[in-house]
Amino acid sequence: MSTSTRNKGARANSNFVFQIDGQFDGSYVRKVSGGNVKRETVKHAMGPSLIVPKGLGGKRKYQPITFECAVSMGRGLMEWVNQAFRAEPSYHDGVLYEADQTLRTVRELKFYRAMITEVTIPAFDGDGKDHCYLTIKIQPEWCEYVEHGSPQNIMAVKEGAAKARNFPASNFELDIDGMGGDFNQVTKLDSFTWKATVKEDSISNDDVCGWVMCGFDIPDFKITFNPALNKYFDDWSESFIIRGVADEAAHRAATLTFKDMKGSELSALKFSRMGICGSPDGSFEAGSQNLSRKTCDLYSSDMQFELASGSFDNA
Repeated sequence: MSTSTRNKGARANSNFVFQIDGQFDGSYVRKVSGGNVKRETVKHAMGPSLIVPKGLGGKRKYQPITFECAVSMGRGLMEWVNQAFRAEPSYHDGVLYEADQTLRTVRELKFYRAMITEVTIPAFDGDGKDHCYLTIKIQPEWCEYVEHGSPQNIMAVKEGAAKARNFPASNFELDIDGMGGDFNQVTKLDSFTWKATVKEDSISNDDVCGWVMCGFDIPDFKITFNPALNKYFDDWSESFIIRGVADEAAHRAATLTFKDMKGSELSALKFSRMGICGSPDGSFEAGSQNLSRKTCDLYSSDMQFELASGSFDNA
């Protein structure tokens, strides 16, 4: 098979535009996958033959759609995510438009009655140079790909989405209550994934499998900090973990702020009921010139995104 035949239909440098419930969203989307359909196979035993024919059975199950987007989401997507974080799952219809280098639409991924099932917060590193993206997974009830015979130009929408600027992994600040303004001393936050537990909708009579949310989990996450915060985290872990003073009043609020290359705030992730579950830990080496940074483990029961004033708003 020739290279030209194998690559037929492949598109380089695709651009994506997001639409939710008929409204274009300002979220910058970088990568999209999923949305295919599957159906379980069943065996049909027929007489004494050792050859058992197979066939299709059960309902159609559309696979999750996963996409990466900038942390400065449009308001529509941000509110959809926050509803999931509040255990208020909502179902939305939408379209992910794929455009070529000339910003002419070449394909659409349409999804129906979709709910958010996973949101991955990327790793942040004060020494990092890569750009960061949220990874969001949605579970549609059904979806379809539509190829465009006569592409439409989406230049205006793309220009609006471009306002949802990317930001490098180093441009973040984590401020926890009582830290005293030393939030720049937190140098790293490891990636973690909010994940919903979903199950099939048993009362659905359609040929398509429906889904309902029955819980969610925010995993513990690890941060790395400079020596300037040693006393802060030592005192907190001494009280919270060792002495067991871990009531409601002992939990703390925190804000993870995302900034662009110029230092302007893009958006923020607000944590409530944050606790410390792992005392500070670090490794030290005699004669080393490296900073003696430590790590500790934190948890939170709730989090919500907020747009910064002046950020792109598609409302």
